[in-house]
Order: sequence, then C-alpha cells, then structure tokens
Amino acid sequence: MSAEEVAEGAVARARRKAALDAVFGEVLPGDRPVSSETHSDRWLMENRPPHHG
Repeated sequence: MSAEEVAEGAVARARRKAALDAVFGEVLPGDRPVSSETHSDRWLMENRPPHHG
C-alpha cells in the first residue's frame, strides 16, 4: 500500500466522520459543562422513571 493510498483512506475516513457528526452530532462534545451536582440516594429513588421499578 502506497503512501498516497494511505492518505486517500485517511481523507475518506475524515469525510465520513464529518458527515456522521453533521447528522448525529459528536458523541462526547467538548463544550458541555461537567455537572458537579450529586443527588442523594433518596432523591434518585424518588425521581426514577416508572419503568425502572
């Protein structure tokens, strides 16, 4: 495999990733603030969705 083929493959992967990111967004965006707020076990149990029994 030549260096040119490797470069073409890298460009194709970058284009595919950019297209997917444009549709679905980034999996882990860097601009999200990290929440330092924690909840007690009681709060978590009172606010759980009904399907989590």
